[in-house]
Amino acid sequence: MVLYTSSMHMNRKSLNGSFLIIALAMIGWFLLYKVTSSDFWWHVKAGQILRTTGWIATDPFAHTREGLPYLASQSWLAQIVLSVFYDIGGAGGIFFLRFILISLTFGVLLLIDKRSIWPNVFAVLLGAILLRPFILDRPQLWTFLCFSLQLFLTVQFILSPNLKDKSRTKILFSYLVPLWAVQVLWVNMHGAAALVTVALIGAALLESVMQKRYSVLPILLVGIVGTLVALIVSPNGISNFVYVQNLFADQTKQFILEWQAPVLSGYLQITGVFWVMAVASLLWSRKHIISFGTILLAFGIFASTAMRHLPLFVLAALAITIASLKNNLAWQTLITEAINRKILTLAISIGMLAALLGFNRITMVHLIRSGGNTIGTLEQHASAYDFLEQAKPTGNMFNSFDVGAYFLYRGYPDRKVFVDGRNVDYGYDFLKKTTS
Repeated sequence: MVLYTSSMHMNRKSLNGSFLIIALAMIGWFLLYKVTSSDFWWHVKAGQILRTTGWIATDPFAHTREGLPYLASQSWLAQIVLSVFYDIGGAGGIFFLRFILISLTFGVLLLIDKRSIWPNVFAVLLGAILLRPFILDRPQLWTFLCFSLQLFLTVQFILSPNLKDKSRTKILFSYLVPLWAVQVLWVNMHGAAALVTVALIGAALLESVMQKRYSVLPILLVGIVGTLVALIVSPNGISNFVYVQNLFADQTKQFILEWQAPVLSGYLQITGVFWVMAVASLLWSRKHIISFGTILLAFGIFASTAMRHLPLFVLAALAITIASLKNNLAWQTLITEAINRKILTLAISIGMLAALLGFNRITMVHLIRSGGNTIGTLEQHASAYDFLEQAKPTGNMFNSFDVGAYFLYRGYPDRKVFVDGRNVDYGYDFLKKTTS
């Protein structure tokens, strides 16, 4: 065993600080691409309307929904923030917001084990590269951050020493109050997506039951109840539950690619390496197998139901990998020995960074070839709308599903669209006719 001296501690601290800065720089490089999401435009326009005229009650965008209730209000606060950043900074403002949210998302996971930012940073950077196709400029970015925060809080709670001896008051203020605060933020940013927090508390509850830590059960049950109550602490209230029920029960999700289940090869392409890392770390450490294993299994299954859920599994797997190795003596000894040999540390670091940069370039070849690896907005349908501005046709607009969000952004309030990127609002029968 290596004797851990004060000089080693300082070396490790300096290395961690240096690689945290390197990680931020690399994440910024990975995220350097144009705004490509078509949904971005209606989110920004909705945010602008919310800021100028207040709450949206009646659909303002489509002439086919004239006078009908506006249903897509679950992300109202995220829409306001998006619109502010875009109005102030344009595409540069959106890039800055994207960078801040994603840096915080992965940074929070690294803080699960502050002593081991190096080498955990390499796994986190790999996650950032593989999740890039999912990092689109819309309210889901807040789901990534809030989910990471809930993972951090739950993992820290599970790892707490002498948990059964902790007072309920201490658990309440160190775990549940911060968790509820994040939950309220989350539900106003992205609606009932915050419901997944219940699974995290449930995993901690299950381990407490299996290990007969009955003293913490009441406070964890209170935590679940408080988490559910937090879902209505928004202007939408109980409608958040109704919307998510419609989202999962409504057949319209078959028209949205990201709501379709990934094929096995696509699933493993994103999640495979993180399954291996998390399971190997969990079996090596052999601690908290019930709670961490439950989280892995729950979000692994959840990710198999829709492509948009894949990032949640990746974030959960990263959190569990880092948490499992945090108190693994053999792993920590390996890190200490590596750091004590500066040439070895340098070689590992250069090799891993080179591999990550090479892999990043491979995965973004299409962006480089199309000129999309820069700050800007991809406005594929700008010339079509420019024609409308010049020709000034009369009557109601007829447009395809994919161009509606951009057209409503430029046309509101004078030129309403036929359809846009929303699905639940239009209903199955309407979208089936529209897309057939």
